[in-house]
Amino acid sequence: MSLRPRLFVASLTVIAVTLSTTIAFAVIVPSRSRRFRVNYSRMSATWWQTMLSIPTPVNPLLDETGENCGEGQSGRVWFLAGNFGGSSVRSCTVSASKAIFFPVINAECSEVEEAAAGNPIPTAEEMRACADFLIDHVTETEASIDGRPVNSQRIGRVQSPLFSFMLPEDNILGIEDPDPNPSLAVSDGFWLFLSPLPAGEHVIHFRGVAPFPEFGFTFETEVTYFLTVVDD
Repeated sequence: MSLRPRLFVASLTVIAVTLSTTIAFAVIVPSRSRRFRVNYSRMSATWWQTMLSIPTPVNPLLDETGENCGEGQSGRVWFLAGNFGGSSVRSCTVSASKAIFFPVINAECSEVEEAAAGNPIPTAEEMRACADFLIDHVTETEASIDGRPVNSQRIGRVQSPLFSFMLPEDNILGIEDPDPNPSLAVSDGFWLFLSPLPAGEHVIHFRGVAPFPEFGFTFETEVTYFLTVVDD
């Protein structure tokens, strides 16, 4: 199976904690929280389904200002995006009724990408191994919320269940005439879920690093979100 680290997508920081922790005004919710009905694994699959379905010109992963942060949003959870490497600074307005979910760094492996590369369609286990291999290379994850750093020991990791997604014609994977479409995939990465933030100005910053010596490069990402949280 070919492995393409360029498909790394980073986003804000991952926190997997055993107890909810308060940082500034943000409550970091643990995976499988009964109170908030959170399951990081399943939600990570929904995050990918959303991001992969958005056409390239308005995709939040490629947004350098934040003007597209509202694309694909629905329901009670707001998804923040990362980038494909480098540094991004974005401004975004979010409702005070929305919880916030995002990865600090993550990756996915799919049927359609392997098919586009001329390889056999991978099995579910092969896609799991591919995603696991990519995230095993992560050596640094850091984040801060409203200027207060997140303890790195609280940063964790989840792998998604097998999920299906649809690519638009102009898609961020750069695949013309994608087949199969829909495609199956598996993702792995580091994630953070925040309960709704109080109205006002907030800053979320993250940085992640994944060296790939076997490919001769290091993937590094840094993203800062200036969030304006407003009452409905």
